[in-house]
Amino acid sequence: MELKEIYYEAGGLRLHGLEGPASGPALVLLHGALSNGYGWSSVIPQLAERWHVYALDLRGHGLSGRPDSLEGYNLRYHVADTVAVLRDVVREPAVLMGHSYGAVIAALAGMPAASWLRGMVLEDPPMMLRRDNQESKSYLDFFKMVYALRQTAQSVDEIMTALAERDPAAPVESLRPFAQSLAWVDPNYITAITWGNERETARGVDFEAHLRGIACPVLLMQADLALNAALVPQDVEFFMAQAPNTRLVTFPGASHGIHNDQLAEFLRAFDEFTAGLPPVPPAR
Repeated sequence: MELKEIYYEAGGLRLHGLEGPASGPALVLLHGALSNGYGWSSVIPQLAERWHVYALDLRGHGLSGRPDSLEGYNLRYHVADTVAVLRDVVREPAVLMGHSYGAVIAALAGMPAASWLRGMVLEDPPMMLRRDNQESKSYLDFFKMVYALRQTAQSVDEIMTALAERDPAAPVESLRPFAQSLAWVDPNYITAITWGNERETARGVDFEAHLRGIACPVLLMQADLALNAALVPQDVEFFMAQAPNTRLVTFPGASHGIHNDQLAEFLRAFDEFTAGLPPVPPAR
């Protein structure tokens, strides 16, 4: 599968993404924290057969530009970037799909990007970011580990060595893509997200107002709670109270990365949801 690299301007930054062939309606993918557009590699080949796929690098990730300050990683700037790419690059009503942190961004973009969205697919979003909580401790500990690792390891090889020392049983073929992703991440982003439990990245963001403004249908995917799902019952209830046009699908046996753990089930849920969306409107 050959993907074209694209660059666009948003929020004073030069942002990067991957674009597949124009095989169908527009589908925009937002990866999770510490990843990049290539994080969707397991699912892009199947989706690109029927969709015009755009897999974006969030600011501070992959080959996208980096803001000058920690403030530039507040969720509202990620949301503005998403609206900009829908409006200026995709330029047609799209399905917006996000994983983890990218799913939170997608959800918050539902209101300001309402006229550009046909539907949203949110894969295990950590909506706990909206509130003080204890549930995010394991994720926060992971980010703190990455923060400490990046203080001494900068290159891909250095990061691979550090990861292998931490987990000697990890296969090398899985370490290199993760090490590359970490090497591309702005250390300032890691600092900002490490304070996520204190709501640093969500400071000033009105989750309730944004979710109430979602006008399109939503597919909310929840991983297995026994496997450390990021979307917990309290936040499912909150989300669906604000955005009632939401379908919840659970994935028993799947960890936070549902599209990697249960690809067939993930694609089945996606296909069933998108089959029920309104047709693509005529070009503007």
